Amino acid sequence: MGIGRLWAVIGVTFLAQAHTTYVHIFIHGTTVPGLLLLSQKEKPEGSRLGEQFVSLVEKSRNDERFYDDSIMLEPGLVPVSSLLINQCRAQQLDSYQSRKAAVQAITAYDDLINNHKDYYYYFTYGWSGLLSDDCRKKESEKLYKELVVLRTKIQERTGQVPQFILHAHSHGGGLVLYIALQEEINKQGLSIEQVFLYETPIQIETAQYCLNSCFKNMVLFYSEGDTVQIADCISTKGKSCRTFSELVSLEQARNRIHEILVKCGGDSTVLRHRAYFIFDAYHENLSALYRIVLGKNEAIDFLNPLPFVILSPIVMNLLQSVPPRKKHATQCELDVQVGPCSCNLQLMVLNQCQRCSPNVWQAISDIKKRVAATWAPYAKTSDVKKIFWLGQHLITRS
Repeated sequence: MGIGRLWAVIGVTFLAQAHTTYVHIFIHGTTVPGLLLLSQKEKPEGSRLGEQFVSLVEKSRNDERFYDDSIMLEPGLVPVSSLLINQCRAQQLDSYQSRKAAVQAITAYDDLINNHKDYYYYFTYGWSGLLSDDCRKKESEKLYKELVVLRTKIQERTGQVPQFILHAHSHGGGLVLYIALQEEINKQGLSIEQVFLYETPIQIETAQYCLNSCFKNMVLFYSEGDTVQIADCISTKGKSCRTFSELVSLEQARNRIHEILVKCGGDSTVLRHRAYFIFDAYHENLSALYRIVLGKNEAIDFLNPLPFVILSPIVMNLLQSVPPRKKHATQCELDVQVGPCSCNLQLMVLNQCQRCSPNVWQAISDIKKRVAATWAPYAKTSDVKKIFWLGQHLITRS
C-alpha cells in the first residue's frame, strides 16, 4: 500500500493528544514452507530460474487464501483500523472481512490490552516470505523506510514521537533484527520501544543486532517442541538456534532482553511453530494416537483456535511488574496454566522472582465465542494446502 493511500485511511484519526501513541505492527514469517527452500541460494542476477521463481512467489503471495488463518494481509504496511476492530467486536463484519485472521487476532489482542487511556494503532507488514538472507535484508530496508515515514506523519499530527511495538513471527524476526543494520546505514534515529519475536530462527548473521540500542526492549519467545526454529541451516552461514545467548554474549546488553521459554500446562514441548501466529494450529502434527498416549493438554485445548500472539499484552504487563536488574538480559519461563474457570500466565524470572497474571479465563472465553461466531475462512489453510496452491499458480502462471 502506498503511503498516500495509507494516510487517507488513518490520517484523520491522529489528533494532537497528551496521551502516548503506540503503533503495533505484526510481521509474518515465511509464507510457503517446503518449496521456498528453492529460494535459499541466491540466483545469479537476471537468471531465468531466479526470475521465474520470484514471480511465482509474488503471485502466490497475493493469493488471499493465505490470509484466512495467518496474521498477514497485502504486502507492505497495511492498517487495521479502529472501525474494523469495532465492527469485529460487535460481530458486524461483512463476509469478506470476517475471513481475515489478522482482523480477528488484532481485535483479540486489543481486547486484552485493557488500557485505553493511551492511543493504539495497528498494522500488518507483508513481505515476499522468500527463504533468503539477502531477501530479508532488502525487505528490512523497505520496512525501515516505512517506519521512518510513519513516525514523521504521526509526530506532525500529534506533536509526539510514537512508540513502536513490533511483533514478528519466524523469519519475519529477521526483518526486524536487520532494522538495526538499516539504522546504522541510514542514521534516522529510529527507535523501537518493544520487539516481540516468536520462534524466530536466530542466526549468526542477525544475532548481534539484538544488542543494538535502537531496540529498547526485546522479547524472544521459544519452545522446545518447535523443530522449525532450529531447522534452517540453508539461508545462513551457520545454523539456526533457539536463543540469542547461544550465539552472542548478552552480558554487556544495555537494552532489555528477555528470552522466554514458553510452556503450556507445565509442558515446554507442546507449542508448535505455527501456533504463535496462525489460527487453529495448536494440534498441528499431533496425531490422535499421540494425544491418547500422552494425554490432553488443557491449556492447549483452551487456547485453541486463538494464536499465542494475542496473549502478548498480558506478557507485557508481567514484564513491567518485574523489578529492574543490573543485568539487562534475563532468562525466563512463561507457563500458561488452565483450570476450572481459570487461566493464568505465570512468568518466572530465573533466580529472581515469579509473577502471575490475573485470571483471563472469561476474557479469552469471550474472544473464542466471538471468533466462533464471526471467523469464516473461505479456505482454511495448512502447509500442505499452501504448497498445493503454489502448484496451482505454477500451472496457471502467465
